[in-house]
Amino acid sequence: MKYLALLLLFNLYFGGFFFADKPTLCRQYNDREVCIFNLKRSAKHFWEYRAVVSVDGNKRPLEIYNCRDKIRLEKDGTVLSFIKNDPGNVICSYFQR
Repeated sequence: MKYLALLLLFNLYFGGFFFADKPTLCRQYNDREVCIFNLKRSAKHFWEYRAVVSVDGNKRPLEIYNCRDKIRLEKDGTVLSFIKNDPGNVICSYFQR
């Protein structure tokens, strides 16, 4: 049991370390390239997604995208509305299907 726990911790730490820089999905959105590195849908609020994205190669920290209200919550607590070329529009339109 002890070794199983160590193996699991090793896999979580090094697995995330080695594969954290590979996006799972990239899309051209207007004149921008939006890549999604990590995406998790909220179980309680199905219209919210927690995502790590990059826009034109600039990786952003984890943010919460609220597709119902069209707002984005940054890590420091700042609430921003979606703008014209916001990556939130890509996340919401792609996963709305």
